[in-house]
Amino acid sequence: VRRLNEVLSYGTSKETYRVILIDEVHMLTKEAFNALLKTLEEPPAAVKFFFATTEPSKVLPTILSRCQRFQLSAIAEDALTNKLQTIASDLKRDITPEGLTLLAKRAEGGLRDAESLLDQVLAFHDGPITEETVAAILGLVPSDLYFRLDQAGKTGDFKIAFEISEQLFREGKELNAFLDGLIDHFRAILKCYWSPNTSRHNTSKDLYTQSQCLDILEDLVKTQSNIRHAPSPRFALEALLLRILRSHHKISLDQIVHKLHNLQSTPAPTPQAKPSSPTPQPPPTPAPQPKPAAQTPSAPAPQPKPLSPTPPSPSETPFAISPSTQPRSKEEQSRLDTLFQFAAAELNGSVEKK
Repeated sequence: VRRLNEVLSYGTSKETYRVILIDEVHMLTKEAFNALLKTLEEPPAAVKFFFATTEPSKVLPTILSRCQRFQLSAIAEDALTNKLQTIASDLKRDITPEGLTLLAKRAEGGLRDAESLLDQVLAFHDGPITEETVAAILGLVPSDLYFRLDQAGKTGDFKIAFEISEQLFREGKELNAFLDGLIDHFRAILKCYWSPNTSRHNTSKDLYTQSQCLDILEDLVKTQSNIRHAPSPRFALEALLLRILRSHHKISLDQIVHKLHNLQSTPAPTPQAKPSSPTPQPPPTPAPQPKPAAQTPSAPAPQPKPLSPTPPSPSETPFAISPSTQPRSKEEQSRLDTLFQFAAAELNGSVEKK
């Protein structure tokens, strides 16, 4: 950057402007940015700067504030495919449309990356290039493996989960690349619900519901972020594939709600009454003949006895003390009074002197 600043101080001999293009500008060090900042604050009149980066967040804010920003969008896959087809035709090389589509997907909207990948494939293989050839050269998993997984889920062939895992680890495939392809596979199936086409994904659409695809995609994204920290990445992959296979035999919540709604809307059948059959009556049994009772002589009625007068209760019976004809002494009289008082108390009576 210091050498660049020295060169910029000189004017051009022929051209009107001097253009400085710095690619991947976010890779500059902090010292380089500070050295460039002085020139950007007071740029020469005949100098134009162009900075290119894929990560503008790493560029210093002081640099961004002094630049006019242009956001370049990614190139569509169809445009990339057409461009690659043109290059292959100019080089007189045969490549299938599926192979070109796979190259365009791997480029992720970058024309330079797409041309670089095409150059690698053409240099590696001399004959006709197919999708399997591109996948083998780039270390990708062939798409047939994903469609085999779809059919195995329909037939309940759960052993394919272990076969796929064995194949990936035997061939040294990257798990993240396999999961990326699996995410693209189910994304294409889900897209067929709103944009039907003639691809193989449209056939696999009949094997999954929309909720199934969404649940599988959510599980794939979660597994992709956690598999690198898993104690056993192979077991995590096999568990993921088994969950995908079991989703074909899992009743979704929408199906349960739909069945409950049908049960509520359908009236219960009214049971028809069966004609009642007459209850069989047991044969009548003859009543037993009454035996003549033995006549006994009637006893004479008892005569009522005369009622005796009810004696008065002790509380109502007074004790009369009649005067004695012979005079008593005071001690004897006192003793008699005491006896009568005790007797009256025991008999609940009273003592009346006359």
